Amino acid sequence: MIQECLQWEYCALQFNKDVEPPLYIGARFLMQPRAVAREESQCKQQIENLNIGTVINVSDNHAARDNHRRLYDEMHIEFHELPIADAVEDIKEFHRFLNRCVECYGARRDRSRSVFIHCSLGINRSAAAAAAILWAHHSGGGSETPEQLVAHMRTQQTEQRRLKLLHNDLMEMATLEWCKKSK
Repeated sequence: MIQECLQWEYCALQFNKDVEPPLYIGARFLMQPRAVAREESQCKQQIENLNIGTVINVSDNHAARDNHRRLYDEMHIEFHELPIADAVEDIKEFHRFLNRCVECYGARRDRSRSVFIHCSLGINRSAAAAAAILWAHHSGGGSETPEQLVAHMRTQQTEQRRLKLLHNDLMEMATLEWCKKSK
């Protein structure tokens, strides 16, 4: 089941008890570069509440990176940057990106804590990475086909997010293709 909390624009991808702890996807996590102390305090509380131990940034927008890195270092959060553009121009390169995401997830140090994957909006790149991770590490979240996995991911979103999740047709096609080749 995917649980969604709109306050921070993220959702938990938790399809069955095999995906423990939850995998979260969303927009740039928590703080904008000019965050005030109150916002940073709220961010820390949210990270603790979600038990996040690893953050995977797949956005190619580097504006907030340094601010986030400081916070993650302070909180002992494992942080990985796997940037890719929000437009698929080379399917083989996109497949290499998905492989790197799957490898990064598999190599994380603390498997007892949640993983948060984010891009700029939390609807294409982070969703593609999450689908690949769920397919490779969690038997597709109980889905029999990649198409069922993506459809299930959509049904568990709010209506507004459902219409946007993996709305980039080429990115969706490349993700589904990667899942089919990986099994």
